[in-house]
Amino acid sequence: MPIVCPSNYDELKYWQNYLIDNVNGPKVIRYSRGGQDDNTKDYQCTGNLFDVITSGQGTDNLIVCYGRHFTQCLAAQNKLKEQGVQADILKINMVNPVPDGAVEIAKQYKNIHFYEEHVENGGVAQRLGIKLLEDGFTFKYRCHCVKNYVIKQATVPQLWKLCGLDYESIINDIKGE
Repeated sequence: MPIVCPSNYDELKYWQNYLIDNVNGPKVIRYSRGGQDDNTKDYQCTGNLFDVITSGQGTDNLIVCYGRHFTQCLAAQNKLKEQGVQADILKINMVNPVPDGAVEIAKQYKNIHFYEEHVENGGVAQRLGIKLLEDGFTFKYRCHCVKNYVIKQATVPQLWKLCGLDYESIINDIKGE
């Protein structure tokens, strides 16, 4: 069953129409409540199963994400660039099944950090990690997910910070701090 995770309204509209027009049977659009973030409202939908947002220079660092968490990853990429640290982003648009092409892209990097605002066990990050291992990947792969099943009540930005998924934590992870 295809599951897509748009990061803004433009992607939401595209994937809704795509799934209705092209997919028979069950299909899922996972879009977070509360609208779209200003950081990604102008990001144009490509219609691809995944997108690669490069830092402009070659790098061994890859940030992997999907859905609304793209806002934090894009902010981290921009701040890292200001500090002279390069990191590309692999933004997965269809999370089920994990696109094979995404695995091929990820294998080109030596330092992969997957940020997912869900529990680790059974998540997209874990499934991508397994695919990478099965394909012979031997470099660094870190899964940054919710480690505790008991989550405190808080705003989304507070929870991102608590779980180490905010853009400042992403910057520290990439820089090895």
